Amino acid sequence: MWQAMDGSALVAEVTLVRVGAPSDDSDFATQWLQYRVERVFQGPLGLTDGDEIQVRHHGCNSAPVSRSAVGRRSVVFFGSRNGRLSEGLCSLRFSAWQPVPFVLLQARAQWLERNR
Repeated sequence: MWQAMDGSALVAEVTLVRVGAPSDDSDFATQWLQYRVERVFQGPLGLTDGDEIQVRHHGCNSAPVSRSAVGRRSVVFFGSRNGRLSEGLCSLRFSAWQPVPFVLLQARAQWLERNR
């Protein structure tokens, strides 16, 4: 899991609050998603719990993110593309209702210490 964290621009527990319409300009759809950050495990300074972020989602045209997913709460490992947060169909994620791995709890404690 440390490797996945090292390659991530942001690791956070988030709630999906808005889903943009997919663009159909290629075999892969791009959508803008808006999330509320519930808990940061690793991320940039200045980001705080409760902030809202916009993320570019890259997925397949046959499986865009549905508006019915609004309210879904997950722990997501976000990447960065062209200086913006991004996620893809294969981004590491798991339900926020599963037990949080200890390594993420350690990362959260370190992040909180750095952001005092």
